[in-house]
Amino acid sequence: MSASQTMHINHIASGDLWAGAEVQLFTLCKALNHNEGISVSVILLNHGTLEHKLRECSIPVEVLDESQLNSFQIGQQIFQLLRLQRPDVVHTHRIKENIIGSLAAKLAHIPSLRTVHGAPEHRPGWFKPHKRLIYAMDWFTGQYIQSRIIAVSEELKERLKTKFTINKIRVIENGIDIESLAPYKKPAMPEETNEQKSYKVGLVGRLVPVKRADLFIQIARHLRDHHPELPVQFHIFGDGPLRVKLEQLARTLNLENTVHFEGHSSNIHPQIASLNALLITSDHEGLPMTLLEAMALGTAVVAHAVGGINSVCQNGDCCWLVDNNSIESLTHTLLECLQNPKARQARKKLAQKQIQKHYSAEVNSKLYTDEYLNMVSKLNPDHT
Repeated sequence: MSASQTMHINHIASGDLWAGAEVQLFTLCKALNHNEGISVSVILLNHGTLEHKLRECSIPVEVLDESQLNSFQIGQQIFQLLRLQRPDVVHTHRIKENIIGSLAAKLAHIPSLRTVHGAPEHRPGWFKPHKRLIYAMDWFTGQYIQSRIIAVSEELKERLKTKFTINKIRVIENGIDIESLAPYKKPAMPEETNEQKSYKVGLVGRLVPVKRADLFIQIARHLRDHHPELPVQFHIFGDGPLRVKLEQLARTLNLENTVHFEGHSSNIHPQIASLNALLITSDHEGLPMTLLEAMALGTAVVAHAVGGINSVCQNGDCCWLVDNNSIESLTHTLLECLQNPKARQARKKLAQKQIQKHYSAEVNSKLYTDEYLNMVSKLNPDHT
């Protein structure tokens, strides 16, 4: 593609949630939109926070409401939009969008790729033939229709290798808008001391099984039972289908005054910055945006070393990591973090340097732009 041409990228996503995948998509679109050689448009299947944030950045958005349209109708309308807009590349996110978007792009003679934001779910049993068909179609479109499969971590790439041809998979790690976080950044000098009056520990994420908020709550009880002299308050930022069950667990463990359910926050960055430590208890992850945000903001991180976490944290140089996702292991490591302010400050400095160098939105968008250009040049070798 020549320097005088503008490359148009169309993203297709659900848009119903505002979680890690949506934050990454928004961050990427915003960064791409600042590139004079690229134009961005987005098709969403739901109204919501992602739609509003994209519109605030003057990024064109079409919403095909899946509560009003069936999959066939959505596919038809996506095809018509692609025929009208003629993007150079279609970029899909999540299973339903991968299937419908890639098929519509194929019919419109437009190359497409997908980003896999998290570990693939377990294949459904034979007693769920409808879901098995969906997973089969997702595999087929990824293997035979889409040009590239992007994994957000090396660990996720290894998982995807069991499903897809290895030469179709490339790793592009997530990036964050560092500039937008600057107002919330902690000061360079540590405020914490060993004589600190109280500590604030947080978990940020959807309240779904994989995030293991139940472990977070049980850590609060374990810490209170074994270290009653240490005043720690635990805060859960997020909402989801497990909230009622988790609130019941907190009551059962008599933690009403220790564990606080803060609900969904539309401005989570000052909340993360206010923490002494962010705790990531997930059973598996791709590359959590909250991890990158906490590191950039100067908040210490204690995390289960899954997905891309180990790589980002440089094997524990930037954060506190555990291999065993157990109450005892996480509590012990959290104590190490909270009770050692000098080590906490040293790791936070390394974390901020790591994010600045490798995980900015600019680095992320440059890698995606190179991938888009490669796809377009293969289709149109004269436009390089």
